[in-house]
Amino acid sequence: MRPSGASHADIVMHALEEYKQKHGRKKFGYEHVWAIVKDLPSWQPQFVARQISLNTPSTNQTSSGSTTSTASGSEEVFPRLMGKRASKRKAKERYSNNDDDDDIHVSLEKQRELLERYQKLKMESDERKMKWKECKVLTRNTTGMTKEQLALHEEYCNDIKQRRQNTQGP
Repeated sequence: MRPSGASHADIVMHALEEYKQKHGRKKFGYEHVWAIVKDLPSWQPQFVARQISLNTPSTNQTSSGSTTSTASGSEEVFPRLMGKRASKRKAKERYSNNDDDDDIHVSLEKQRELLERYQKLKMESDERKMKWKECKVLTRNTTGMTKEQLALHEEYCNDIKQRRQNTQGP
């Protein structure tokens, strides 16, 4: 309830004082956040008390939100957020109305194309990773290896070189 002649700043100051009293003289630490979110629709009042007066006609609540008359005689509409059930119902209607076989066929073709593109990119990425690992093996320092390790390393290096020669071809 807004006292007569009180400005918005007066109301905010009064609310901060009430908070201090209620929470043991602890200051409200989120004023900077409130300054950002106070004008967003989710923080606007959804139901505003109607002015009861002989001069002001009562207004009805609509399905799109809460309506109230202001002192100047104009009406303000506060939109209501869609509930969980309503949003699910709307999503189902959107997908159930899209029953065209052509649309489904096009969608399946797009999915196949995307899958093929993904598989191609994945294969290229795997090949690059394998080349990187092979390069690390080929350039490894062998000074601290035993004879057995050195023999295995040379055998693996020869396999890599032979594979690369076969893939490059003429």
